[in-house]
Formats: sequence, structure tokens, C-alpha cells
Amino acid sequence: MKDFIIKLSLIVLCVSACNVSGNDTTLSNVDILPQSKERKRKYIDLQKLDQVQLGETTESELYNIFSKDVDLRFTYNPVIPRKHLGIYKPVDKVITYDGAEISTEQINGGVRYMGKSSLIAIFFLYKGNIQFYSIALDIRDRENRWMSMPSKTTKDFLECQRNFKGDACLEIKCDDKFYELKVLKWDPASHLKGHYITAHDTECDWEKKDFDEILKKQGYDKLLKDPNYGKKFPRPEFGKD
Repeated sequence: MKDFIIKLSLIVLCVSACNVSGNDTTLSNVDILPQSKERKRKYIDLQKLDQVQLGETTESELYNIFSKDVDLRFTYNPVIPRKHLGIYKPVDKVITYDGAEISTEQINGGVRYMGKSSLIAIFFLYKGNIQFYSIALDIRDRENRWMSMPSKTTKDFLECQRNFKGDACLEIKCDDKFYELKVLKWDPASHLKGHYITAHDTECDWEKKDFDEILKKQGYDKLLKDPNYGKKFPRPEFGKD
């Protein structure tokens, strides 16, 4: 489970850039990448989540609510039609907080550090506003095994955990693929071999010939024109323990 959470911390944003060299592309639209020195680990207070008003809270207001110490901050240019619980929504920036609670124990004159819990919070933005978010919390049980806390994990992550081939995890792969091919404009033939993500064998909806029709039927064009579209959707739901 812990390996799964670590992988989720790279969702939508980062894995594709880990192996970028200076000859591949100019990452002018990327704020904080996995290899950036600016990365900060931050365990945010989920009780403050109610202060985030979907479609209204800005990026700077998000930092005031939680912290400027973010793990990853990534910009999508062009905008990605990001599928969330069956609906495609425009996203142009993703901000991730990734933190852990650590316990200490004195052993043989030294100190042993052990993670008690791991919390990932991912906020999806469009036109400067938070439109939706995804949360995943893992804790250690009494037998020192990692387990998820459904009541502190949004349903999109829970779906992915229940079925690794489920819709949510397909989106993870397709987000990475979109970033590599559309943002970085990588040539799949030259970058796929030995790459960390093997998403290129997955056909994503945005690659299908009828994708424009899918977006049209869902009213995607209207969302593109609405910088506050998050107000039209219910808040992401959490599971039950």
C-alpha cells in the first residue's frame, strides 16, 4: 500500500519530467519538479479543507490556508481535459502537498524514525482557481502495516486502490501521457524505452477520433469559458471507514 501511495504522489504532474535533459525541452512552464531543491514536505491539516471554496479559492489563498511549502507545482500548457469521476474538466495547474507524520524511538543509543501516516493532497486549478481536489491518507496499523483510511481519502483514490485497473488509475496514466506528448512534446519512440511510466501502451480518450464529440456532449466548452466552474459540482466525497 505504501508503494501505491508513493506512486500517487506523482499523479498528474511529475514522473514524466524526472528524466528530462537540457536537450529535450525547455521546462519554462514548470514550477517545482521532483528533482527541484524547492520541494517541501508538508502534512496539511485536513480540518482546514472546508476553507477551500471550489471555483473561488485562488492559488495564493490556498497557500494562506495551508502553506507555501508544496511538494510539487506543475503547469499544463496546453490545458488538459482532466477526467474526474466520469466528467472531463479543464485543468491548467496542479499543486501537491505530500507529507508524513514521523515517530521517533530510542534504540541502542540511537534514534529510529518511522512514518506513522502519509498524506497526499492534490489540488487541481483552472484560471487561477481551485476547481477540485483529491486526498489520500495512509496510516500504520498495530502490526506496522500500511493501510488506507477511507474516511480521509476521496472516492477517486479509493476507486484506484480497490481496482488498480479502474478508471481513476487509467487517468493517472493518461495524465502522464498527455504531459509527455502534449506539453513536453516528446517523441515516444525515443523516450519510451526504459522510461518509468509505461503509459504509452494505453489508449486514452483524448487520443480517440470521437473525443471532441465526447467533450461536446459533456459541455466541456462551457467549462472552458468558466473560471469558476468548480462551483457547479459537489465537493469531492470521502469514503467510510
